[in-house]
Amino acid sequence: MKPHIYLDNNATTRVDPRVAQVVADELVTLPSNPSSVHYFGQEARKRLLNARETIARYLRIKPHEIVFTSGGTESMNLLIHGLLSGKQGTHVLSSNVEHSSVYNTLKRYENQGTEVNFLPAGLWGAVQVDALAEAIRPNTCAIVLSAVNSETGVKHDLEAIGALALQHNIPLIVDGVALLGKESFTIPKGVSAMGFSGHKFHAPKGIGFTFIRSNLKLFPFMTGGDQEYGRRPGTENLPGIIGLARAVSLLETELPSASERIQTLRDRLQSELSVHLDPVIVNGQGPRVVNTCNLSFPGIQGEDLLMSLDLSGVAVSHGSACSSGALEPSRVLTNMGIPPQVARSAIRFSLSRETTQEEIDRCIELVIALVRKLRM
Repeated sequence: MKPHIYLDNNATTRVDPRVAQVVADELVTLPSNPSSVHYFGQEARKRLLNARETIARYLRIKPHEIVFTSGGTESMNLLIHGLLSGKQGTHVLSSNVEHSSVYNTLKRYENQGTEVNFLPAGLWGAVQVDALAEAIRPNTCAIVLSAVNSETGVKHDLEAIGALALQHNIPLIVDGVALLGKESFTIPKGVSAMGFSGHKFHAPKGIGFTFIRSNLKLFPFMTGGDQEYGRRPGTENLPGIIGLARAVSLLETELPSASERIQTLRDRLQSELSVHLDPVIVNGQGPRVVNTCNLSFPGIQGEDLLMSLDLSGVAVSHGSACSSGALEPSRVLTNMGIPPQVARSAIRFSLSRETTQEEIDRCIELVIALVRKLRM
């Protein structure tokens, strides 16, 4: 039996062995809590500081602007609740294709009386800057968007949106989970805060971080101790943080060469399937992150193709892992205006720097055979 092929890296990635090693080393070190004043605590605090500085250096931000969390969902909740909690009569701009950690959190505030504009992304897959500019009101207190849509891979124009946010003095909160580790980038000046998750770029699950610009005022999301500059109480997950920092440090040598190779493989996959299985619809017309393609195969059910591929040794996705198992077509795709039947035939392929040419060639071969069979 041939080895399984993993093409669901937007759901999670394999932990890099170099990352796993530093986590294992930390787990077997002497007991340590960065908040303790004795020798062991101070040594732990040094390791925490080194990890924070490693991440800050890579992203060209200040170490004290980093707050460690359990991952992307907590990061976005920390930021959204921190901005909106206790405020009345406010207005928020977002899109109708956001990840559930953003979409459902904003929906809760909408149900409590906050005005939220979930602007349409359309077939492009991302909100246009002009639409955001037209929707701004005097009481707009936040713009909340993803850097990259995790289902389609379509990117928002953060440079232009950041400039708009600066012009109107509105905090721009960004879900950066699907961007970090895929492409090199610089956080634009107009971005006030950004959330990230380690397991999306070969670090362990259960660890993430937020970038919070120094001048952004946030209401405490949780109460407790003074850890993480009083923004996130609780003893830090030091093994996870050290693994996270190692994963970030690897990006300094892996990117951008890995990005170029991933894009070449992604484009080959998309091109070959489009040629041999016409019609194939690419979901999301806007510029995409290098590792993702979301393709619809009219005439089949995506769930059937997903299961057939799984039985053949290829792991892909029918949408976001946070909504897997749902019988309805993807909210993201239908909100883009894609007909439900087309959305039901969609499959997301998401690659990583570990994906090989041989795996893509094998995937192409299997998808062509299976789609033809399912269309009969």
